[in-house]
Amino acid sequence: MLTFFYSKFISLVAHLLQLLGAKFSLKIEKRVMGLKAQDLNSFSHNQNIWFHCSSLGEFEMAKPLIDLFLKDGASQVVVSFFSPSGYENCPEVNGLKKFYLPLDSKQNALRVFSAIKPKAFVLVKYEFWLNYMAQAQKRAVPSFLISGLFRDDHFLSKFYAKPWRKQLSQFNALYLQNEKSVQLALSWGFSNAFLSGDIRINKVLNNGTLFKEDEILKNFVGSAGQVVILGSSWPKEEQLIAKAKLSDDTKVIIAPHDLNPDHIDLIKNLFPKSQLYTAFVLAESSNVLILNTMGMLKFAYQYGDMAFVGGAFGKGLHNILEPMAYGLPVIFGPNHDKFPEALAAMEAGIAKQINTRSELETAINYFQNSKSNYKSEVRDWLNSRIVDVDEMHAKILQEACH
Repeated sequence: MLTFFYSKFISLVAHLLQLLGAKFSLKIEKRVMGLKAQDLNSFSHNQNIWFHCSSLGEFEMAKPLIDLFLKDGASQVVVSFFSPSGYENCPEVNGLKKFYLPLDSKQNALRVFSAIKPKAFVLVKYEFWLNYMAQAQKRAVPSFLISGLFRDDHFLSKFYAKPWRKQLSQFNALYLQNEKSVQLALSWGFSNAFLSGDIRINKVLNNGTLFKEDEILKNFVGSAGQVVILGSSWPKEEQLIAKAKLSDDTKVIIAPHDLNPDHIDLIKNLFPKSQLYTAFVLAESSNVLILNTMGMLKFAYQYGDMAFVGGAFGKGLHNILEPMAYGLPVIFGPNHDKFPEALAAMEAGIAKQINTRSELETAINYFQNSKSNYKSEVRDWLNSRIVDVDEMHAKILQEACH
């Protein structure tokens, strides 16, 4: 009965809400226009491996595994997205096709599976589309979850999620990020759960070997005693570090989450002697540099000694693995419950949670004055958590060819 009402809601109410939302949101408009323009019948191939990624974050997570399928040359990778953030940042290279996934109705699931005819169906993290999962099982399509994450407070743990749990229990394999997820899966009666880890670690470690020299960052850092990177910052983190008492030889590089000019002006008011990256003058004395351009943060981390990562005073922590790939210990706010890597890093002594200005000062001083070789410790911790994507690739390919 629940499944019936869910499907009716998706096909009627959710569809209308999506059309209405397109009139007010550019993001939803892009999705709706993309759905209208795409032709799934053009995706024909004798071995389609289908990955569904909600947005850019999930696509980046799946990328190391996707790359193996592209490399073997025998398969065509088809990647579906819900959000334009993923769709627009997924290049259609040779052997890869992309599309917007229609809403989770029975009719849509039937239509998409009939067009793509996948040999394997792969979901990423916690993308649990009930009717698509059911269609995969109905067609006996080998199904997998990679970098899966289950939590006590997630909807899957609720009594009404039994239909979703039933479908997941029939997947060929659930590759999960942490032991807690595995234990939850076992408590639900699953026998297909495996502890594999977070595939993002493979991706960021590869990035961490890419050193992109930047003359402006190099000149700004100069002979600083220490460099703190404030990454993906929101106003709360910016205010805290503005109030913090830092040593005179400490330099701060700020990469705001929001590059809106009004937000940049707010940061400049917090740091009157700061400089903008796009207007940097070496002769001017400044201990704060604001990265007011896109795409800089990933490589700016290589110039840092530690990272204060934003988001955890609001909706949730941003990516802490990127700075860690360059060997940086990390600091963040209290809202990180949905990010198991944060707790694991804290337990390893290479991350600190802070709530106040004084706690931020203590954390910065701790990492600065500790005798530990954090660059080595952080990288060793990441290397110990690399996911065996070769084994996943082999398993999926084996089932797809079965």
